[in-house]
Amino acid sequence: MRTLFSPLGLISLISFTLAQAQTLPQNETARPWSFYDSSVPYRQRIADAVKYNLIQPKALSKDAFVLVEVSVDPKGIKQNYRIIDSSGSSEYEAAVELAMIRLDRVPLDAEGKVPEKFRFRFVP
Repeated sequence: MRTLFSPLGLISLISFTLAQAQTLPQNETARPWSFYDSSVPYRQRIADAVKYNLIQPKALSKDAFVLVEVSVDPKGIKQNYRIIDSSGSSEYEAAVELAMIRLDRVPLDAEGKVPEKFRFRFVP
């Protein structure tokens, strides 16, 4: 009986995962499951898409925050973003900036529309 953690089983799992990743279209990026789930409230789907890209710094003040405005086209593709306000934590600003760079699009609502601009307040 082989277990998942046997050397051969682990190699098979890694090979399968790599093969799956190679079948994604080159312009497709990983997204949170809620991105495609219309049963999740729309505001939550947008928040999940943005937070999915955020890598939290380890030690942050409880007062840290970053307010970002994002502009998207009618298809939900990010056009630009700007930091509007911040608590001054350079580590947190850098993490949010990276998340905004990684964000390529936001989900469309049930009618296939998306707000032209929206704001996110990031807090740890």
